[in-house]
Amino acid sequence: MSYSIKIGKHSIELAGYAGKVVAPNTQMAALFRGMAGELTSLRTTAQQAEAEADLLDVIRNDPDLNEQAKNRRAGEARNPDTLKDFTRGVAAVSEQAANILDYLKNKLPPVNPLASDDVQGFMRDSEMRQAFARLDRRSQEKMLLSMHSGKHQELADALLRAHAVCSGLDTEQLNRLGFSRIASENGQVISAVADLVDAVRKDVAQITAVRTWYNNLVYGKNDDPSDVQPRMTGLDQLSEHVSAMLKGSQQQTRSEDKQAA
Repeated sequence: MSYSIKIGKHSIELAGYAGKVVAPNTQMAALFRGMAGELTSLRTTAQQAEAEADLLDVIRNDPDLNEQAKNRRAGEARNPDTLKDFTRGVAAVSEQAANILDYLKNKLPPVNPLASDDVQGFMRDSEMRQAFARLDRRSQEKMLLSMHSGKHQELADALLRAHAVCSGLDTEQLNRLGFSRIASENGQVISAVADLVDAVRKDVAQITAVRTWYNNLVYGKNDDPSDVQPRMTGLDQLSEHVSAMLKGSQQQTRSEDKQAA
């Protein structure tokens, strides 16, 4: 649902972009709904700001009031909590982005565990890790590079199912392999979150414009919305993480395309 907002001479249609992004799975649906809900709250604040601005405009254009009366009535009509509500709303959006980032980091396993009774699977994994550990450092690095490109998936699975020391890797190498695997196996999730990040940025930019126009009208400022975009650490970190995952996923796709050719 979109909302038409008018503040003074400025008007905008708040499109609700984030609410149109489809969650990639049922697990993430709640997180996406949470983000849409926070942005809906911000749009409600924008409507309240519009109503307040309309009242101030009526007061300032009332021919029956002198300047002193206009200033007094305008001061009484100002709600000091309106700007705070905008700030709190943006912080809530950033916090929800951090929740989505936590899901991507901790709820997407790089590999499925073996069944507890899969004795042959455990033996196979152990043999592959031992064989990898016996390779010289240069050969290990070449093999890792191939695994980042989607090759030797059984070996990658075996490495990721155990501690780095079991295969002669360091923790950072194993973490990078896990990140690469998550990126390659969850393309739909990553794309959906990337779309959500873009949508949230559009929504926040529109709401920031309303906040800026309100602040200019009510408090006599002269700010440009593009110069007062809020800092959103959670959203920035989510965007950075998703961009890295998209890059890894695209690299593997190109590698697979070359193999197919």
